[in-house]
Amino acid sequence: MLKTFATAFTGFDLFGIGAIQAGYKGVFGIDIHQPAVDFCHRNGAEYVVCGDVRSYDYSRIETGHSQFSPECKSFSYANVEGKESDLDRQFARAIVRSIAETKSETVSIENVAGYAREDCESFHQIILPFLAEDYYYWYSVYCAADFGVPQVRKRLILRAIRKSSGRYLKPLVPTHSRNPDSGLLPWVSWYDAIEEAGIIPSLKPIKLTNWQRASLIEQGFDIDGQTCLISKDGSRRKKGYENLFAVIIPKDSPTPTIKALGHDGHSQQYTIVINGEAFRISTAALAVWQTVPLDLEYADKDDVNCMGIGNGVPCLFAQKIMESFAP
Repeated sequence: MLKTFATAFTGFDLFGIGAIQAGYKGVFGIDIHQPAVDFCHRNGAEYVVCGDVRSYDYSRIETGHSQFSPECKSFSYANVEGKESDLDRQFARAIVRSIAETKSETVSIENVAGYAREDCESFHQIILPFLAEDYYYWYSVYCAADFGVPQVRKRLILRAIRKSSGRYLKPLVPTHSRNPDSGLLPWVSWYDAIEEAGIIPSLKPIKLTNWQRASLIEQGFDIDGQTCLISKDGSRRKKGYENLFAVIIPKDSPTPTIKALGHDGHSQQYTIVINGEAFRISTAALAVWQTVPLDLEYADKDDVNCMGIGNGVPCLFAQKIMESFAP
């Protein structure tokens, strides 16, 4: 039973893809959004059902591992209010009930770093006290880039193993580093990732906006012949600039966190600039930056794909998490 897994808040099942790559078999997943479930079914994850995690009967599920990625909007740094909601607490109680009913031998929970802040009742007053009864657990904030993902995506990862199993948690050990003297592999850059995957020829050309060009020039950036990512929206200003400020991500760096855009039909976080030419970020490029296999079948709408990909756990990172539970 140890080599099976179930997920809740499944989304596009990116964690499940990584778990399968680690040698596990999916037996159950649940998500309330039908487009996400449709994506899973199109790509072979027929074990995923559409439903509410708060009311599902998990006692019917037999699984060795349970994975949870509850909604994180209340705890994201982008949320200036930062207030935990009753819905967050309901989700936490659903996680506790699911673990109790499935009696999983191992457990993982993924969320933004803010989920572990001291005033988070969901984490510190519901989940942790419950786990302490029957599980050894460890949680920390990890960067996906440290595990070969071409993205600086920092996430809280909790791992737990049932005390009665007679086993203990192994460290989740990074394989990559931004420090050239670390002895580890170097971080993977956004450009190298899409170049190796053969994505660049399929990118759709677009034109830089006037404000993007003006901001790049003001920053001393030579547009012609340069390669970088730049922010799609002028969402912040830099002191001393009259124009909107374009954030520049160099060619040799991973991407920042891929966001789950798409709620308002907007699915572009950055513009790709290669040798001075601008391109629209495609679903395939987003998938590569989340280490998703290239042969999956996506929805017809970019916003649906962007939301599903952006909400997921990078597949390679999920694989490393699951490999850390190996006997």
